Amino acid sequence: MHLLFSGFVPRSPLLDDPNFWLADLRLGRYAELARHLADDDYRAARIAALLPTRRALACVAELLQLPTDGTSADLRARLLSRGNEIAPYLAAADFARGKHPDAIAEVAAALPAALRAGCADRSGRPDPLLLVLHLAHAAPASLVHVRGLSAWKRRNAHSYVLVDRLAPPVDDLLGFFTAERVEAAIAPVPRPAGVPPLRFEFAFARPDGGVLLGLRRNLRRAHHWSDDGALIHHGHEEDLVLLHFLEDARRLRLASRTQRFAQRLAEALVSAWAGRPCRFAEDILSAHPAALRRLVSALVGGMAPGLRLVGVDVRECPLEGNPHLSLRVSPRYPDLGPAIAHFEATTGPLLEHLDHIERVQLAFGDRDVVVDFRGDGRAPLVQFGDGRLPRSDAAAFRALVARHFGLGEHLAPANA
Repeated sequence: MHLLFSGFVPRSPLLDDPNFWLADLRLGRYAELARHLADDDYRAARIAALLPTRRALACVAELLQLPTDGTSADLRARLLSRGNEIAPYLAAADFARGKHPDAIAEVAAALPAALRAGCADRSGRPDPLLLVLHLAHAAPASLVHVRGLSAWKRRNAHSYVLVDRLAPPVDDLLGFFTAERVEAAIAPVPRPAGVPPLRFEFAFARPDGGVLLGLRRNLRRAHHWSDDGALIHHGHEEDLVLLHFLEDARRLRLASRTQRFAQRLAEALVSAWAGRPCRFAEDILSAHPAALRRLVSALVGGMAPGLRLVGVDVRECPLEGNPHLSLRVSPRYPDLGPAIAHFEATTGPLLEHLDHIERVQLAFGDRDVVVDFRGDGRAPLVQFGDGRLPRSDAAAFRALVARHFGLGEHLAPANA
């Protein structure tokens, strides 16, 4: 038997449920697969497109209890001969495309260690397609978690802290988050006119001890054509509201197109869990002006170690009419510092007044970090958005700005 597979796992009935693929996983191509998979030519084309490597072909052959020896052509012929039995694995392979590799790896951590090791390539990196194929066979419901985590890791998130001290209730937060309880807790939250109630999508634990909760709500109206272009369906786009509760809900990170609404949802959920009103406030660092001036000066002068200034947004710049001004680097000149120095030498001080700076965009390695400057009438406030950084890079960035500029104690972690 192939080393990737340590024992027979019965195929879950969920794999043959169209609603699982179409609704739970949002896989539109499943309808096409169901219509055309009986056609040998179509099936052969999808096998070639969705299982492009010998390892992927062998993986599916093994899951179907077929021999895994021979060439890629031999394996394709064996899979082709199994007809509709390969439909779930082609659907899973299509689902894997575009999903965040870190999301797949996190969910696949529940698979046996030997199996995961066998899914690694020569450099030791796990093959996301192989992991998804094994997840689909052994634990198909976990693909919903892959979908949610992939969305989470690709979106910027906002950080909040619980305003009042909260003693964790007897029931753990994940156990409280059933569909019935979640939808009952958020039902009283005011919604725009005509918007139906939000729906529970998923809730699962994260390696950091937190819980990621997904809620679905209708967004703007939209229409879609059928695959053959003959039928039109009118409905709504969806917003997947993602709430990441940490430290027994004392901290929150949220990703949604409507930040304030998502905050109200989180407050309603934690209030229902705790049995008393709870409120979140944005986790923003009140920064000493001298520290911010050191940061800005170092960025303009090219003296910030490991950082480049690649963008800046300024209110009331020193031009006629005091307009807002946004500057971004060009491909030829990857650092904005010299351009700002030239502007200030010829036109006037651009970054002298901290309360005029809306945000600066930094390059840290090959990723960007946005630093929002906000004023509360007393002292500058700074919020770091590093949602595009992997966890290790976020920690390194946090250490760098704390060490050199005295900032970053409340740096929001990456969407890890």
